[in-house]
Amino acid sequence: LGSSRIETIFEDSRGRLWIGTGGAGICSIDPVTGMVGLRGRDVGIPDDSVYGIAEDRSGRLWILASTGLYCFDTERKDIFLMGEEDGLPGAGFDSGAILAAGNGDIWISGDKGIAAFNPDRITRYAPPPDVLISDLVPFGDKGILARSRDGTEIVLPHDNAGLGFSIAVMDFSSASRNRYALMLEGRQTAWTETGNVNKGYLAPLAPGKYMLRVKAANGNGIWNNYGASLSIAVKPPWWGTWWFEILAFGGIALCAATIIALGARSLRKRNALLVKFARHIGQYLMALNFNAYWLSAHLDAGEEEKMEKIAEMRQTILGAMDSVKKIAQRLRPLSLEGNDFPDAIRVYIKTFGKMSGIESDVSIGEGWRQMPSEFARIFFRILQEMVSNVARHSGSKSMKVEFLSDEQWYILSVQDDGKGMDESEIEAHDSFGLIGMREACASEGGELELRTGKEGGCAVSAKLPRMSKGNQKNA
Repeated sequence: LGSSRIETIFEDSRGRLWIGTGGAGICSIDPVTGMVGLRGRDVGIPDDSVYGIAEDRSGRLWILASTGLYCFDTERKDIFLMGEEDGLPGAGFDSGAILAAGNGDIWISGDKGIAAFNPDRITRYAPPPDVLISDLVPFGDKGILARSRDGTEIVLPHDNAGLGFSIAVMDFSSASRNRYALMLEGRQTAWTETGNVNKGYLAPLAPGKYMLRVKAANGNGIWNNYGASLSIAVKPPWWGTWWFEILAFGGIALCAATIIALGARSLRKRNALLVKFARHIGQYLMALNFNAYWLSAHLDAGEEEKMEKIAEMRQTILGAMDSVKKIAQRLRPLSLEGNDFPDAIRVYIKTFGKMSGIESDVSIGEGWRQMPSEFARIFFRILQEMVSNVARHSGSKSMKVEFLSDEQWYILSVQDDGKGMDESEIEAHDSFGLIGMREACASEGGELELRTGKEGGCAVSAKLPRMSKGNQKNA
């Protein structure tokens, strides 16, 4: 029922039970199922307090409520309201203060006396009232309304502070009982009833199109469901207009094209370096081939002459090694391009993890900021070899990559949880990967350390001195 306070109970001529409450209005009870059926609010009886119910000879219910007397045609679901302006004896009623007499009259007792009327002689004012939207008032310092060129809508700026308005009903017979409802399409999907309040306020509206719809009922409860409507357009800011979006898109496209062009230019530079590298190495290999051919053809030559050719070959090899080093220095690792040292390591390890399925924990200390850029390249190439060994040999599921520094060293280490290495493997120096990492460290006065745990796992640490060989010479 919605309320435990029962004001009246009435059974109509069709056997339906109607209950009036002091908090939830009126409702009907299905005599077969005992379930609540129709509720007053569903048919336009909004009162929470219903004091009495009577039925006339036509089968219409007369419902005495706090706001007046409702006539409810249960078959057509038609309803209208009568109040003190229509001759009711006051506006205050007690429970059961309504009675249908034997001659068909309806008797009502109010705080101003008793009244009776013949319900068959009550004529309802059928035409619904005209409804208008009036008194439009924009709020804030943008308080100027503009209309579209064709005059069919009002236009508000994007930084509007909202809009006030009134709903006017062209029925003044009992204006205090007029009722209103509104809906703002574009923001709401259901009607909002405001009771007898005919003024409304729209909160600040975002850019877009809206339709304000209003409807109203006169004092007899007759609704004009067509109501009135007002089209509202809120202009976007200049940065939200179509022309700005086109310009922005064009600017982004131009920037993207520039970045791609610069990337292509960088790639062409790399390709040019590789071509130059190939030419240099080709020249050195050709010189080595000539000297090797000469030696094979002059095995009976004197020792001094053969040693001279061997010395030339060694110089050729040293020249090739120097060329390789210079090209490698110029071909900075791709992951270091545009990234600082920690970002380059994290990006590389993240990519490695996706490809290998090995989970990684990366920790980078602050000491990298004072580290020479050449050390960053050396550490990065050593890291590539370290994690490659983890993936190929350790059988590890996870690893930890850590960079730290102390007063003497910059240290990069990789610790895995794989099968580890025995002492003989650690002492062996015939691995090209280990040899390459050791030589890279040794080239700058550093060293490479390998450790294995008792329960498996292996740790490899590359250490480069804070005072490199080059810096020591300069000092």
